[in-house]
Amino acid sequence: MLKQKSRLASAIDNMTQGLLLFDANKRVLICNQRYIELYGLSPKIVKPGCTLRDVLVHRQERGSLIGDIDKYCERVAKELLEGGKPFILSLADGRFIQIIDRPMASGDWVSTHEDITERRLFDKQIERLAHYDTLTGLPNRGIFLQRLASELESSHDIRVALLFIDVDDFKAVNDSLGHEAGDELLRAVALRLRVCADRPWDFVARLGGDEFVIIRRLSLIASEVDQLIADVFASLHEPIDLSGQRVRIDVSIGAAISPEHGDDASTLMRSADIAMYQAKAAGKNTHMIYHPAMAKSQNARRRLEADLRAGLKKKLSDFSQL
Repeated sequence: MLKQKSRLASAIDNMTQGLLLFDANKRVLICNQRYIELYGLSPKIVKPGCTLRDVLVHRQERGSLIGDIDKYCERVAKELLEGGKPFILSLADGRFIQIIDRPMASGDWVSTHEDITERRLFDKQIERLAHYDTLTGLPNRGIFLQRLASELESSHDIRVALLFIDVDDFKAVNDSLGHEAGDELLRAVALRLRVCADRPWDFVARLGGDEFVIIRRLSLIASEVDQLIADVFASLHEPIDLSGQRVRIDVSIGAAISPEHGDDASTLMRSADIAMYQAKAAGKNTHMIYHPAMAKSQNARRRLEADLRAGLKKKLSDFSQL
C-alpha cells in the first residue's frame, strides 16, 4: 500500500500539468510540484490544509495573479457548476495558462493548470499563414474579400473606393534579375502602398502574384480617388534598389467606387478588375476609373476571342481531314 501511494505521489509530481485537489470546504488535499513551479510559489505556504484563498493570496504576492480574489473564487464556483469548462488565464509575463476545475462525486474538486503558451503561439502562426501573405506580410485575398464585404455592409452612407494595382512587366524583372529580386520588389511595393494608405480605415492586401488592392472610405472631396492614385504612382515610380541595381517600375491601376460601380464585394471587385485591364490595354502605366461601357467592351472582346478560337479549331479540324 505504501509503495502504491509513493508511486501515485511520484506520478502526480511528474505531471506536465499543475494539479490541485480540494475538498468540499476548498482546502487543499494535494498540490503537485508542477503547480508550485508554474507560478513560482513556496511549498511551505501552498500545501495540504491551506485554503483556496491562501493559494490565491500567495499567487498575488508572487505576481502570478492580477485582479480581485473574490471574483476569481466566483469564477471557480461557476466553472464547477458548469462541469469543468476550460478557462484561459493570461499572465503578466506573457504566458497563457489553461485552467480546468472539475467537480467530483465525493464533493471534492480538482483544478488542473497547463502552460499552453507555445500552443497559442503555434495556433497564431497557423492563423497568420492562413490569413496573411508570407512574402509581404499583407493580408491575403481571403481576408481582403471579408474586409471589403464588411466595409460595404457597414458603410451604407459612405462611399468606398477600391484600387486594383498590377505591376507592369513583372515577369521581366524575374527573368532578368532573378526570383529573389522579384520577391524584394514585391516587398518594396507592399511597403510603399502601406505608406500611401495612411488613413485609419485604409486597407492594403496582396491578391497574389503582382496584384495588390487598396480599400479606402471616401469623404466628400470629389478628387480624393484621383489624389490617392497620384500618391500611389508617385511612390511606386521612385526607383527601387534590387541586387545593387536601381529599378523603376510601372503599374496599371483600376478603380471602382461603391455604390455606383457595385454595392457588394463581388461586383465592386469585378468593376475594379475590368478597369485595371482597360488600363493595361491603354498602354500600361496609367489608371482607369470604371465605367459601364468598359464591361460591354470587355464582353465584346471575349466574344471575339471565343469566335476566333472556334474558327481556328474548325480550320484545324478541316485541315486534319485532308
